[in-house]
Amino acid sequence: MAILRAKADLMGQHLDDKVLEMLSQSAHSNIRELEGCLTRVVAYAQLARSTVTVALVEKAMAEIVSRRTSRRLQPDALLDAVAHYFNVEKPVLSGPRGKKDVARARHVAMYLLKEETHLGFSAIGRLLGGRDHSTILHGCTRVSGELDSDPGLRRDVMNIRQTLASS
Repeated sequence: MAILRAKADLMGQHLDDKVLEMLSQSAHSNIRELEGCLTRVVAYAQLARSTVTVALVEKAMAEIVSRRTSRRLQPDALLDAVAHYFNVEKPVLSGPRGKKDVARARHVAMYLLKEETHLGFSAIGRLLGGRDHSTILHGCTRVSGELDSDPGLRRDVMNIRQTLASS
């Protein structure tokens, strides 16, 4: 709450303790997320030409909260979708080295696990056969770097995401 109060003061906003408490409970992963929530609420209040109240915070944060609860994607479901899409057995994704198509599927799985589940590199590494966090970082970086230049990869990622959204 102290961080929020200081940021609100910098923005020229005096916020009630109940508002600060509500904001601090809605964003719990890091300070950047807290600041983003505060900025969102203040902007929402300015657009509505209103003061920041608990009711206004609820309205402004409703979309974020619903997005969070709807995106509780299970890593196993994601791995199933990737394996099915690339037509490889799920254990092959976490197995030792493989052919080029298996490596591509594994890299896409790494990237999607990071983007969609927000797991850390070490946790993703454990899911994929005990791989080191630097291996996962490399796979994620590789896919994100190639998304702009490789339309096939972009299509693959988009199709898997659509499959996950529909299930």
